Amino acid sequence: MSSKRQSYKLKIYLNFKDFFHFRDSFKVSLWYILLKKKNILATLFRQDRNQKKTYEFLLKNFSDPKTKSAASKNAYALLAKKKFDVSAAFFLLGGYLEVIYI
Repeated sequence: MSSKRQSYKLKIYLNFKDFFHFRDSFKVSLWYILLKKKNILATLFRQDRNQKKTYEFLLKNFSDPKTKSAASKNAYALLAKKKFDVSAAFFLLGGYLEVIYI
């Protein structure tokens, strides 16, 4: 098994571990978006009964301009609440890479 593949599996494992430790899907959202595992992230949001709208939002097609616009609006709202990592995840979902300052 290549070291790249092992590193990838380790990152996914650590994200699951973080999720089960904190029980907060938002804490791991950026990493799952970066790993292009949006469906796994949606499943984590589905497990939390208070996050049904977020789960339904993640199931949408992000190549649609309306959905991209909604993702950026959510990202700006999260930015105003100083939730920077989650905001970055929503910017990535919408394809607005130029807005993210790392």
